Amino acid sequence: MADAAFYWHNAQYLWVYGTLRTGESNYQEYMVGRTRFIGKATCYGRLYTVNDHYPVLQLGGRDLVYGELFEPLRDQRKLLFHELDQLEGIHDEYYQGSVIELNDSSWALYTVGPKMLRYCQPQYLISGGDWCHYRESR
Repeated sequence: MADAAFYWHNAQYLWVYGTLRTGESNYQEYMVGRTRFIGKATCYGRLYTVNDHYPVLQLGGRDLVYGELFEPLRDQRKLLFHELDQLEGIHDEYYQGSVIELNDSSWALYTVGPKMLRYCQPQYLISGGDWCHYRESR
């Protein structure tokens, strides 16, 4: 576990797709003053809702998932990832840390863990792959 955490904690960027996105419920507390916004970005995967409270991402496939790319500030990186690991329930296996390698950069992101796989079912699928649009339409 420590080696895997070291790997994603040292990715160049942090890609977020749910409550950590700009203006969402966890953005102010976790992202402001700790990261630098790079821009909007997509990855391939499927996005699912967890009781309409937050999303979970399963990588792979042909569907696009929409999110935002941030660069963690150097002096905030260690604390930021520690707090995000707690928020995402890494040690309880709700989410897991993953890395996408793209060109010459690496993106850390949180993806579905073993305890959240039950939500990766068609009835929970967020069609269109955008948490913000989904949440606004509810």
